[in-house]
Amino acid sequence: MNEMKLLKFEMMVGGINKKFYTERLHNSKNVALALVFDYDRCNDYAKKIFENSNLIITTDIPKDNYLRFGFILNGYELWNNKYNEIKLFNDIKTKTEAAKLFIQCCVDSKWLNLREAYRFLFWSLFILTVDKYNADEYLSTICDFSKMLRISDKDFESIINLIKCIYKRKGNVDELSSSEIFVDAFDGIFDEFDEFKL
Repeated sequence: MNEMKLLKFEMMVGGINKKFYTERLHNSKNVALALVFDYDRCNDYAKKIFENSNLIITTDIPKDNYLRFGFILNGYELWNNKYNEIKLFNDIKTKTEAAKLFIQCCVDSKWLNLREAYRFLFWSLFILTVDKYNADEYLSTICDFSKMLRISDKDFESIINLIKCIYKRKGNVDELSSSEIFVDAFDGIFDEFDEFKL
């Protein structure tokens, strides 16, 4: 394997993640991705996505409070704290409970976790671009999550097109989706003129 190519990919993933968050939540893996993928069977590129991306799922934080007080998590249970290790999902009952709670937190949310649902699909689909192991089954699972998370077909297609923009290193938000939540979830990837920036 070309170590420089892997390092470049890792830096790209970290750069994208920084557009969503100013810093990593902690130095652990993006455990939510293990709801779809078997980490131990992932290739090195897919593992870099696990290791360099975030998802922050909380009990619902009203948008007004978030905007007024900033990202203060005291008093809000983090899904990430409850399910903080991939090995927990070796137990199918725990994995099912985690998936149900993940979906509930995202669907019941009117804003913050809904953004994370879009980013969850984004990172999941991004893994499929670099790891073809069991791809049909994983894509089917991602599509199931999309439906359960109530992501529209247009926004799902827009997430795919966003990944294409990243690989082409060009694109415009207007070419993707006009859905408010899509734009909010991926806002950091576009500049003030809605042009793709990375």
